[in-house]
Amino acid sequence: MSVNTIEGIYNGVLRYHYDVSGDVLYLRLLGTVEDEVYGDDEDERGRIPIRSVDTDRLVGFTVWSFWRRSAANAALVAAGNPEEILERSIRELGDGLLAA
Repeated sequence: MSVNTIEGIYNGVLRYHYDVSGDVLYLRLLGTVEDEVYGDDEDERGRIPIRSVDTDRLVGFTVWSFWRRSAANAALVAAGNPEEILERSIRELGDGLLAA
């Protein structure tokens, strides 16, 4: 069996979708899933902020090469904890998004 995507809801307000084969993590506030959005320029941490067209409010992130960008991946994978990488990253990105 192979897994192509990992999806879920964080903290009851944030939807995440990780495309395993494409190595892309998508995060989006649940209340904005149907909103028209645009992506800003990629920041220094490899995140593309996603903003609402109507309000210019930060509503999500797209992270290309998510797996390869995480500096802690090698140690966590070696320890057999790849879920911890995803969970930690979603928590950090999600908390930042919710605070914005």
